[in-house]
Amino acid sequence: MSDATITALDPVPLALLPVRLETRYVGPPDAPTELRVRVYPDQIHVDAHQPALTDGEVEIAKTYWRHRWGDGPDAAERQAAAWTELTRGVRPPRAAHLVRAMTPTNVPPADPTFPDVPRRDASIDSPMVLRALPERWVVVGVRATSAIICLYRNMSTVGAATSVTR
Repeated sequence: MSDATITALDPVPLALLPVRLETRYVGPPDAPTELRVRVYPDQIHVDAHQPALTDGEVEIAKTYWRHRWGDGPDAAERQAAAWTELTRGVRPPRAAHLVRAMTPTNVPPADPTFPDVPRRDASIDSPMVLRALPERWVVVGVRATSAIICLYRNMSTVGAATSVTR
């Protein structure tokens, strides 16, 4: 890659998020002729969020809000324990989503009124989606001061082995 190419990228925001690279030479043991490169996205790229709630999630979110709602002699203790109780059943990021999705539509002192939210069957999960990955990968091999391998690969092949033959 030339200096002019890198300079041209100057105004472009850039974030380098982690990936795992695996490389392997294949061929005869004494003279391998092919370099294989595999790119594995890191956990930060995986979006497994499901906006719709299960019936069980709706109920535990309602329980959270009922504990947080209103006054009374035990209100402070009840309110302090609400988050701990909620996160016993779900991970904190999902718990935060449940709290936002099920925030009551009214204010105390009336009993909480909960919104109708999209629901999903607990036995059906949406597939995970990879996000924030580059559009393409560039593999450059250098011997001394000159590039001997330069391969461009579209993102549609992430997870598949990429081979370069010398």
